[in-house]
Amino acid sequence: MSVYLRIGAAALTELLLFFIIGGLFPVRQEDGGLSVTETMCGGFLIEYSCLEAAALLCTYLAIPLSYSCFIWAGVIGLLCAASLVLRSRENLAALRKRLHFSKNTAWFALLLIGGAGFVVLSVLLSGGVDTTGIIAQMNTDLYEQSLSLADGRNGDLLQTMTTGAFLNRYYVGGEFFALLFNITALTQMKMIQQGITTLFFVMISSRIFGRLYDGRAGLTVLSVYLLMLLTLLTRTPYSTSTLILDTGWTGNAILLGILLPTILLMLLKLYEKPESRRLFLLFMCSGICAVSLSETALLLVPLVLTAGTLPIAVMKKAPALLLHLVLWVTFPLLMAVFCGYLPGGGAVV
Repeated sequence: MSVYLRIGAAALTELLLFFIIGGLFPVRQEDGGLSVTETMCGGFLIEYSCLEAAALLCTYLAIPLSYSCFIWAGVIGLLCAASLVLRSRENLAALRKRLHFSKNTAWFALLLIGGAGFVVLSVLLSGGVDTTGIIAQMNTDLYEQSLSLADGRNGDLLQTMTTGAFLNRYYVGGEFFALLFNITALTQMKMIQQGITTLFFVMISSRIFGRLYDGRAGLTVLSVYLLMLLTLLTRTPYSTSTLILDTGWTGNAILLGILLPTILLMLLKLYEKPESRRLFLLFMCSGICAVSLSETALLLVPLVLTAGTLPIAVMKKAPALLLHLVLWVTFPLLMAVFCGYLPGGGAVV
């Protein structure tokens, strides 16, 4: 199989996994159709939570990367099987209803064309010399068949568990896909992950604008185009646009392009349905995802969850949300305190 086919297969597999896993907790729109974006966001949160748990366990037990890959694949396989067995029929019916011809088809096609161009452009612009330590760590892990137990700068085995063994583990999923599809770490992160981050950024933005404009397709598409244009025009070494366009494969970029917009989208849903069990689970997963992305996410995600949930709890007179909030932020805050006592070291800290 040529390298381009392997790249395409890896990208499609990752997106398909997000959709299938998210199908365990599907999101219906007002007309009964399936919300593909919100379903995939749920799949992203669940998959990254499983990834963080598997990475922590396999690193602590010093399980080789190839075996860790099979453990992670087994967990993801079980989730996919459960989704296909329990939800496939109703999800396919809702998806067909969502894809039926409507008056908004032209707007949807315009959004699809613009979004695809934005994703391709971001892949072409992907760079980030200052974050090549992540690629070095991934190459070291692939060569040594270990999970952050060898220093990415020189290949030496680490004598103590460092913060890099617990935090910033989002790239481990890239190692698994690079191993499974026989592609390089550079290709996996700077092409596949870059494209996925940008794609989610556009998809989630369209859903947020759609909610703010009560489903008016024209205003939604024009707002997304304006957002993409502003992102391109404000691309400088010191702007957040650079995270999306140049280094969309880093932890902070995934935080900015996927996790925070997903949390905002879920907070809008929480205002409508404060008793939703699905949202309770996904907010819990968002706290676990924060641990795997970056130290910034570790502190920012609990703050955003608190700032978003407290007003909803007051306005909806739902004191149970306060207890839920404590559960959502406990894990990332405990990990922040725990890792504060660990030494630094390694290429990714």
